[in-house]
Amino acid sequence: MRLPTVSQFKSQMSTLSRQFEDIGRLQEQTTTGKKLRRSSENPMLADKIKSVTNAMQTTKSYDLNNTVATSRLSLTSSTTQQSINLLDQIKDLILSAQSDTLSNENRASIAQELKGYADTLLGMANTQDNNGEYIFSGMSSHIPPWVKEAGLYRYMGESEITRIDLESHTSVPFNDSGFRVFGDIKSGNGYFSVSADTANNTGSGILSSVKQVNTAAMVHDDYTVTFVTNAAGELAYQLVGASSGQLIPALPATSPADAPAYEAGHDIIFNGISMQINGAPDVGDEFYIDQSKTQNVFDALDAVIDILSKPVNTPKDRADLHQILGENSSSLNQAFNHLLQYSTEVGNRGKTVDEMKIMAEMRTLEQEKMMDRFSNAPMEEVVSDLTQRMTALELTQQSYLKIQETLHKLFMNFR
Repeated sequence: MRLPTVSQFKSQMSTLSRQFEDIGRLQEQTTTGKKLRRSSENPMLADKIKSVTNAMQTTKSYDLNNTVATSRLSLTSSTTQQSINLLDQIKDLILSAQSDTLSNENRASIAQELKGYADTLLGMANTQDNNGEYIFSGMSSHIPPWVKEAGLYRYMGESEITRIDLESHTSVPFNDSGFRVFGDIKSGNGYFSVSADTANNTGSGILSSVKQVNTAAMVHDDYTVTFVTNAAGELAYQLVGASSGQLIPALPATSPADAPAYEAGHDIIFNGISMQINGAPDVGDEFYIDQSKTQNVFDALDAVIDILSKPVNTPKDRADLHQILGENSSSLNQAFNHLLQYSTEVGNRGKTVDEMKIMAEMRTLEQEKMMDRFSNAPMEEVVSDLTQRMTALELTQQSYLKIQETLHKLFMNFR
């Protein structure tokens, strides 16, 4: 008889122990579906699982930001579009108010309608989200961005905006600056704004049709047109630039003696600019061509409401009406175009959000595949391996029993 050694016995015990452990691990995998019970079983694989888990949490966080950004953009877009639609209606009303066939009562009625529109527009500029935050207050989202004080509108929010991250290097604005949206608007035609000294003018002249005719020659300056009597006793005009000095009559001619006679509707060209004055101005009347300045949409609308609320009883009243309506109508056109540009910008943000959402969905799918590969046990392989190990265990147990029987017989013989 070949006798088993102690070493063989120990080896057999070790094999049995290892097989029981492997079978226990495989049985747990069939129950949990996971490859690892504890990190110590496979530290390298555990690190990979941890890395993918962290990446999935980051992606989930960005996905939540994406949802929040989508909701905010939807609110911003709808508010902007409503503001654009409202301004379009306001422009039509102002156009109708310029008709000389309207009565004072008609204009007063239009003024009342515009007051309602002004309140609605202010409400849009002070839009809040479901959490009560003002979407156009910049970083100060807890305070109303626009207030009216002493007859003038003031922006109370912050110029700095908040942004929301969609990726590690990609973000979009979240709370915009209401000043930029409703206040950073050029007056007049965007280059120049025109006005008259309505408080002191006595005639019925109207300054209009100021435009560029030679961009290269245009001089940015503030100009004053004053009506005078020239040496021939004619109604004439002189034009002076705040920085350019006397332009009409051109030096070395003197003013008012050499000032050119006024012709209604005649193109007056200077420093690359063309203008027209119509109506019947009086000597001493002044008109101004100033560089466009920043203006909010509400003050421009209030100026229209104010002039429409005043009765028109004289030619001078009518001239003041047309002067103020014409200028502020141009300013509101600037506001309309400004909001259109902003609406396009908001639309482009939406495209960015959509692109980031698609990328996040693709990344999530890839991360889920990696997690499945690293973390989840392949059940077919596990079941097959478990069957093989159970068979091997059975053989090992049989071998172990034979060794025990042999040792037992040997022990009995020695007795």
